[in-house]
Amino acid sequence: GESLRQVLGALEPFNEQRLEVEKRLALLLHYQATFKRLYETAEPLRLRQQPLSQQQRRDTVDNVERLSLAMANGFKLLVKELYAHGDDRDPVKFARVLRWTLQQLAAALLHSYRFYRPEPGFVFLELNQVYRLARHLGLHDSSVATGQDATQHSLAGIYQAICLLSLCDPFSLEEGLADSYYRSLLQFAGKCRVVPGNSWQG
Repeated sequence: GESLRQVLGALEPFNEQRLEVEKRLALLLHYQATFKRLYETAEPLRLRQQPLSQQQRRDTVDNVERLSLAMANGFKLLVKELYAHGDDRDPVKFARVLRWTLQQLAAALLHSYRFYRPEPGFVFLELNQVYRLARHLGLHDSSVATGQDATQHSLAGIYQAICLLSLCDPFSLEEGLADSYYRSLLQFAGKCRVVPGNSWQG
């Protein structure tokens, strides 16, 4: 609980400040490992095993959602700044930032399914916007990963997995299954094809 508050207390104000791209990116990458640890600790079963009061558990669930969205907001700021650079931007760096942005949005949505909470506002709109931008630039199949972000799932795979999970009526799943289904979908989602609305031809 205290670690969550400390990270939020540092990260949310930084999102309100003007920072150079490299400094903001370094800050967000610095917090990635901490976010991953706190996010995993907040799985329903693991959270119940901790010596916390009901109010502390509720606060933890709320703060993990805030942290997921704060990380996403930080990466969205980078997307905006890098996109403004046009042809001068580094495509590899931009692909990574787009992927990390979508990954954080997916984490916020999965967290709502874990605890049967309302989905974060505009999360599907933002997921779609990031995916469409990446696809437009030919970066949607990028799976470049480094350091703590060592998985090799592409941006498209993450997008397709969280979208497929949302179609599985996740609020009716037994506790813990949303995480399990999402991990399974990540293994196969890359083989799916996303077809824009009204363009299905079989």
